[in-house]
Amino acid sequence: MPLQRGLAHIGAGHATPRGRREVVLTENLVLAIIVALMVWAMMRHWRMVQARRAMRTRPASTEPRPTMPRFGTPGTITSEQIQLLKRNLFDADRGWSFEEAALILDATAYAKALLAAETGRRDHDIDVLNPIFTFIMTDPDLRAYIIEWGRNRARRLISGQDAQLRRNEHYARVAAHAQSVLNRT
Repeated sequence: MPLQRGLAHIGAGHATPRGRREVVLTENLVLAIIVALMVWAMMRHWRMVQARRAMRTRPASTEPRPTMPRFGTPGTITSEQIQLLKRNLFDADRGWSFEEAALILDATAYAKALLAAETGRRDHDIDVLNPIFTFIMTDPDLRAYIIEWGRNRARRLISGQDAQLRRNEHYARVAAHAQSVLNRT
């Protein structure tokens, strides 16, 4: 009896009264398994997408998140600022103002310099930097101080001097918050 071409060589099968090998059962079983796996994968993907959407729409806590007020002329951020923000792991938005970007960069520099002064290390994780940065940006008094500190820092850097942190009430507040963050991590 000649062998059938195609998938006849797969599976044991047996001869039918018509002389063909019976592989339909094996093919159907393989097809059913493949379809079941595809359905399972699509359902799993759908659940993950739904969970992500729910996390985006639902606030992380019931208390309102503090925000930084917008200031400056929107859309005046420079390409250099965008690159510096990306280097510091920020998703820069072209709608930000030059002043907003400068404040974000200065607050980041202040937080890093303060942590280096307090701990002697310069390689802190983003989990440590983010809460300190948020603390600075959401406090109007600290924000105003950082704006002024950033201006003085720029003047000192231009004149070739080292921009150092002054140990004042603002430094003490941020240092205390930094210490509480370090104790939690």
